[in-house]
Amino acid sequence: METLKNLCSHIGAGYLFSIAHFYLILDYLSSVKKPVGRYILGKKIGLGQGSIRTVLRRLSEAGLISTYKKRGSQITEKGSVLLSELKKYIIEIEELNDAEQLTMYPFNYGFQIRNFLNMVGTGIKLRDEAIKFGAKCITSLLFKNDNFIILGVDEFNIKRDFNKLYNELKQKFETIRNNDLIIISAAENKNIAKISLLSAIILLIIS
Repeated sequence: METLKNLCSHIGAGYLFSIAHFYLILDYLSSVKKPVGRYILGKKIGLGQGSIRTVLRRLSEAGLISTYKKRGSQITEKGSVLLSELKKYIIEIEELNDAEQLTMYPFNYGFQIRNFLNMVGTGIKLRDEAIKFGAKCITSLLFKNDNFIILGVDEFNIKRDFNKLYNELKQKFETIRNNDLIIISAAENKNIAKISLLSAIILLIIS
């Protein structure tokens, strides 16, 4: 995780990318298993050509990707090992269509997180970090006994009170098991909803 810490330490004010974009590039390159050009990567993760050039250069300097002039970029063994470490915690990321009633914001992403409960605690630190990156609302749901419990709030019953959301969560997170967290990030922009919470989660993992 030291490699990620070093990458994170070089992201200052004025940059249009965050630590989440490093993860998304590694994840995408791992899934396609072949070199991908800069233009396609930028479109895939929502970065302009200037930003994606900088991100790829830093990943290459860290030894996490290899870049070839005519073929594009490909994940290295070192990059695959780092991604595997992160995926011990980040199991699945899904856009949610039925969470607005709960969060009161139109764009929502759910993150299935494992081995993370001790880190997130009541969710206050995670929420504060995500809000720094632009999220409007963070809701942490603990899966237990076939239901979702909102951390720190006892009166809500997701299965009973938000049945459409409950069904969507069960459908999209097929590998959910007891003590997994579904953390929902809400924002007024789809990209911010995803990037803000992913950045906060990674920062907590490497802290």
